[in-house]
Parts: sequence; C-alpha cells; structure tokens
Amino acid sequence: MTMEYRPLGQTGVRLSAVSFGAGPVPALMTGPDADRQIETVHAALQAGINGFDTAAGYGQGRSEAGLGAALAGLGASRDVHLATKVRLQPADLDDIAGGVRRSVERSLQRLRVDRVTLLQLHNAIAFDRGAWPDAVTPDDVLRPGGVADTLARLRQEGLIAHFGLTATGDSAALRQVIRTGVFQTAQVPFSLVDRAAARTAGGGEDAEYGLPASPGCDRSGSAMQDAPADKEGGGSGGDSASANTRDNTVPSAHDADPGGGVGGSRRSGGGATEGGSKVDSSGRSDGRATEGGSKVGSSRRSGVEMARNGAVPEASPGLHPEPGSLLAECMAQGMGVLAIRVFAGGALAGQPPSAHTLQTQYFPLDLYHRDRRRGEHVRRILDPGTDLREIALRFVLSHPAVTSAIIGFGAPGHVTAAAAFQAAGPLPPAMLRTLAGL
Repeated sequence: MTMEYRPLGQTGVRLSAVSFGAGPVPALMTGPDADRQIETVHAALQAGINGFDTAAGYGQGRSEAGLGAALAGLGASRDVHLATKVRLQPADLDDIAGGVRRSVERSLQRLRVDRVTLLQLHNAIAFDRGAWPDAVTPDDVLRPGGVADTLARLRQEGLIAHFGLTATGDSAALRQVIRTGVFQTAQVPFSLVDRAAARTAGGGEDAEYGLPASPGCDRSGSAMQDAPADKEGGGSGGDSASANTRDNTVPSAHDADPGGGVGGSRRSGGGATEGGSKVDSSGRSDGRATEGGSKVGSSRRSGVEMARNGAVPEASPGLHPEPGSLLAECMAQGMGVLAIRVFAGGALAGQPPSAHTLQTQYFPLDLYHRDRRRGEHVRRILDPGTDLREIALRFVLSHPAVTSAIIGFGAPGHVTAAAAFQAAGPLPPAMLRTLAGL
C-alpha cells in the first residue's frame, strides 16, 4: 500500500492523505490501554501516516498525554506533524492571550515536545457567542490581542509552526474570518452524506437526499474525529485539505516542499448505478510528481490558483465547491483543508453511536441518526459487497480542496483498512457524478 502526500495549503508541509485522529469517538487515545495505543500509533507510522491530530479538550488532556507517550516511546515525536487545538472557555474571553498561552503550554508538556506543527482554534465562530456551544465572535478572533494575534505571537516564539481554525459555527462569521487570509488551515466537516461545506448557504442538503430533515440537527459544532469499527480490522473516519502537488514520496516531518505536480495511483473499489446501469469505481492513472518544485503537466493549474482567478478547479466531476462555499473560500485563500467527520461519527462505518456521541453537545445524537439514514440511502445504489467506508473515504479524498482526511483509529486494523482505502485513489468520474447527484 502506498500513502499519498499532499501540500497543506501554503505552509510547505506535505501531509499524508490520511491523518491519525486521536479524538474521543473511538476512545483509544482518551482511554487507559497504553499498549494498544502504542500498537496503533506504530501501525500508523508503518502505513506512512505523518499527521497526528489531537486537542487539549479530548479526554481533558488524556488524548495529548497518551499520544505524546506513544510517540516518545516509539522514538517518533520529531518524525511526524503534530496538530492540537485550544478551546477558549467563557472565562478566558477577558484574557484571550493568557487563555491561549496557558492551554498551549500545557499541551506541549503533555505531548512531550517543545513545539507543534499546527495549533488550531477549536471554538465555533459566530456573531453571537451564545448561538453555539463555546462560540467566539469574529471580533474575538481578529481584534488586537485576540486569538489571531496571540497565535501569531506563539509562532514568532517558535512554539507553533502554523495555525488554523475549526470551520464550525455560523457560515457568514466563518467567511469573514477566512477572508482575512490570517489562518493557514481549516478543519472542515465534510463527508459523503454532509456536503454543506461545498455548497452555498441554503443549498437544501436534506431535500437533495430525498430525506426529511432531522429535528434539532445542525450541521456545525466542534471538531471531533470519526469512529472506526469496534473490532480490529474495521472502519475509520476522516478529514482532508487543499492540495496542488500530490505524490507518494515520503517527506520528512520538517521538510517544506511547496512545489510539485499531480500524481498517485488510481485503482479499484465498488460500484454505483447511473441511469439504471451499474457504474463501477475502477479507474487507473499513473504518474508521480517530480521533486524540486517542478510540476507534472504544465497545463494543469492548481485548485488554489484557479479559485483565486475565479475559475472552477479542474477536478473530479460533481465535486466542484460552489462559489462562496466554505471550501471555495478556503481554496481562494490557499488554506489547507483537513476533513473531519468523514465517517459521520461512525454512522457510515455501520457502528452504533459512541459513548461520546450520546453525551456531546457538539456533534449530537440526532446528527448521527440523520447521517446514518443518508448512508443507507447511498448504500442502496452501490454494488453488493461494496464497502461504504471505502467509498466514503475516497469520495472525500477526491475533492480538490482536501489535503488530508482525519480518521479516528481504535486499533491497528483500522489503520490498515484506511490505508488500503486511500491507496485505491480517487473515485472515478462516473461514480462521482452519480454520488454527487444524490
């Protein structure tokens, strides 16, 4: 199995197409089983995964501590790109700089490192702080001494290399922040059954699926990783980001490689119906990106460049983000996009709701049930035996805005499955057209 590496926006970081999610849905890194944590992290490293995502709020710091211990025990702390998050509480908003700094310093201690590749704001962004759980306003983020100023200062001090946000909350407020160009990355909820981030407001997502809206379901919340199957060898869920150069050359965690072309294998996978006939998902293309900044295919412009020029990126059919959508806004700013909830909290992996899903205020139970119904709707058009998890992951990784899909892993077998799914490459055009038309 070959892992693909993609540029994380304009950071110079090349990130594996699948990243390791250490959130509370699979509960591995927030739990007590240190041996299983080490085995699973080792499996990820062996699969070529170089992105590891956690947060101060995952298990009240237990995820960071477990991940830090596992990587240190494997001697790999300096070989990967660590990303963590800060969530400001209402009491922190009178001293945002102090709240962010205290959180980061504690995160670095738990992770056993002196800096991280990426620090992300975990709060939703809305014009009204009370509109979403723990929401902050654009003014909280952008004012002098606010979140962005503080993150820039931490970068100058060398505690973080880059900073990003979680694209949840009010879409207009998010666009206001994204359009400043201050943030380098965004974690975006995006999946086969929730493509709101690729559509403009009022796109009628539920109506397009032929399903009733779930009472109380909101599309936003706070970033959490998705659930794999409970048994080893089962599924996984993930996130992704914007890319213009994609290849299979294993990068150093400290390399900055902004150049390159488009490459990677395209292989196998299930099928879908289109116009009454079966559409299979096979398709193959060769070609590797060249190193040193040159591009394969000089006539092909990057998604970021085309978005800036008002053109639609040359990409898979049915996956063009609508102008003004969150993904289009991120591409226009050259931001790396990390896809989250790729398996919809386990709903697309055939898993029951996790203990976390049963109690969280961010991505709650009614959202899980909505996405599970949508997944069953998709499953009906697939060839018998097609693994919905594979289609879900490859669908997200086919999007031109996505750098990496963050998958919540619970066991080494989950890593193996996700790596095999991504190695099959993007879904072929016929299948993407069918899925995009649902």
